Formats: sequence, C-alpha cells, structure tokens
Amino acid sequence: MGHHTDATDERLEQLDSKIDALMGHVKALEYGLRLMIGTHPRPDVVLHALDRIIDQAGQPPILSGAELGPLYTAALQQGLEIIREQIVQSAAPYP
Repeated sequence: MGHHTDATDERLEQLDSKIDALMGHVKALEYGLRLMIGTHPRPDVVLHALDRIIDQAGQPPILSGAELGPLYTAALQQGLEIIREQIVQSAAPYP
C-alpha cells in the first residue's frame, strides 16, 4: 500500500486540477450570490423562499445528497444556513 504508479499520480494531479477549477467556479457563484443578496429590493421574499428550500433540504429527492453521501448533505445544509444569515444581515437597516 502507499505505492503509486505514474498513472495513479497523473490521475491524482488531474483530479486536483479539476477540484481547483470547481472551487474557482463555486467562489465566483458565491460572490455573485452575495451581490444579488445585497442588492435585492425584497430580502424578506428571498428569505421566505430560502426557508422553504431549507425545510426540504436533505429530504429526497429535493437537494438530497443521498447519491453523494452525508458529507454533501451536511455541507449543503450548512451553506444554505450561511446564505440565510447573509440575507438576514442584508435586510437589517444600516446604522
């Protein structure tokens, strides 16, 4: 065990590159979402819609990570809660 062939090493490098690219795409979506949250004229409407999604998260087939495992579902639910907090903060009046 622990012995990697050249093909295995190459495959690991390819997967690492794909993960880096996916993380870049996720970060771009995160910034876009923050922009939309911060400029939305009715954060209360967005919050209501998100609460409905959160209530259904983890329940098949909507947003279920059953095919991807419990780590996916946990990360999805955590991400939705973070988005919810950002919406609540954006709806608060400026000091």
